[in-house]
Amino acid sequence: MKQVNRPARPVRSLATAALVSASLFPLIVIALNLVQRRDYSPSRQAISELALGTGGSFMVLAFCGLGIGIFLLALILLRTSCKARATPLLLAVASVLAGPVSAAFHTDRTGAKTTMHGNIHNGAGLAAFLLILVAMITAAYRFRHQPKWRSHAAPTTALAALGVVTFVLIPLLGDSHFGLAQRLFVGTFVAWILTTAAHARNLSTAEHATRASSPDGKRATSLPGS
Repeated sequence: MKQVNRPARPVRSLATAALVSASLFPLIVIALNLVQRRDYSPSRQAISELALGTGGSFMVLAFCGLGIGIFLLALILLRTSCKARATPLLLAVASVLAGPVSAAFHTDRTGAKTTMHGNIHNGAGLAAFLLILVAMITAAYRFRHQPKWRSHAAPTTALAALGVVTFVLIPLLGDSHFGLAQRLFVGTFVAWILTTAAHARNLSTAEHATRASSPDGKRATSLPGS
């Protein structure tokens, strides 16, 4: 397969930024669960409802951080592959829905009257989740055919399978455990985003070290991508 020469440092920088940005989402969600513990039920209520309580404005940062992390990962996979296009495209669209759209439109509180804002938020969130799940599935296939990404194919396949299972759990567990099921589902793709960005950073760091230690400071090939 023909390889495309790419500098290692930009990929490493993108991966680091993706890790930092995407990490904001779980960190803020955990913090707000603690802040709102007296009037918020993690097992019953949606993650997005944290935006309606004390400190809820931080959820704007959480959603935007997640969206940026997803978009940066899309750039990484596009940059490190000479053939993959579907996975980065799916992630790019999902980044807009999970980031600025979800941040701009708040969900409705459980039991409250449905509003247009709530419908937009819920529709965007569901579409983003499904797009990321499909992106994980396509990435699992592509990783198996890229030597330096091959070791990440099995974890990606496992998380994709877990994502399908946890998505099915959402209607099965019902409204009383919606929050729990949603957290399990969201946790699978957040974990994939973080581990994939970390894998890309490790590969880029190793490539940079090899180039630096080589006699002429060059490498013939670059990182294969998704």
